[in-house]
Amino acid sequence: MVLLSDKKIVTTLSWKSRTYYSIFIISVFLAVWFYTGDLISLLFPELEGYARLAVVFGLEILFCIVAVMIIGRKGPLNAIGEMGLLASFSGAFVFSLIATIHLPVFYSFTGSLNTEIEGMKLLFFSFLSPFEEEIVFRGFAFWMLYKYGRLGFWGSVLVPSLLFGFVHLYQANELMDAMGIFGITTAGGIFFSWLLMRWENLWVPIFVHALMNSWWEVFEVDDTALGGYMATIARLLVVGVSIVLTLYKVRLQQIAASYNLYHKEQT
Repeated sequence: MVLLSDKKIVTTLSWKSRTYYSIFIISVFLAVWFYTGDLISLLFPELEGYARLAVVFGLEILFCIVAVMIIGRKGPLNAIGEMGLLASFSGAFVFSLIATIHLPVFYSFTGSLNTEIEGMKLLFFSFLSPFEEEIVFRGFAFWMLYKYGRLGFWGSVLVPSLLFGFVHLYQANELMDAMGIFGITTAGGIFFSWLLMRWENLWVPIFVHALMNSWWEVFEVDDTALGGYMATIARLLVVGVSIVLTLYKVRLQQIAASYNLYHKEQT
């Protein structure tokens, strides 16, 4: 896995080009998220349930890939790679497994084992939904703003993460719940974006997101993104472990690079 520092992004585009790229990326992002469902309803009104959801997910991902092809003047495979989907699959899974391995223990205290779990619901909630969200919100919106808009981390993460929080507000029935859900999901969007920036591998946030959702569903922690204090502690621990693993990886690479440089100088 390759790590990326914000300082390593070289600004070679003009201010005008970066502005045009940013406007295009945000416009496509908003159009994809808010209007793809309406387009499917117009074209395929008979589609319902999981079948409709699968088509919506697929079309949203396709639109994002096409947009990256236009931005970067790349072919389909290169566009997919530009979004971080051709990076290490197995390495990302191992990282995510370590970062989330404590979740079933914590969730067993705050929830109850779902003995009547629905297979399709688990599939969509645990993998397909995180897969689609990470591609649209992180792989496309955040990562393209970061690369082509040259907005830095916080400038690039703002719109995607705020919208990520906004689209989860349907879970709330009261103002306080809405504020909590918005805060947690917005923070989650920022965290997943940080993982992508540091690893240049979209599978890292995809798997972390997927495993967090899976254990949430298996133990029926809550109907919303809130959960209780144990669930909050568990998720904070995922963030902490992920940061430690990432920084430790960076440190190891720095030590290895320093050793190699010293060895070359001696020889």
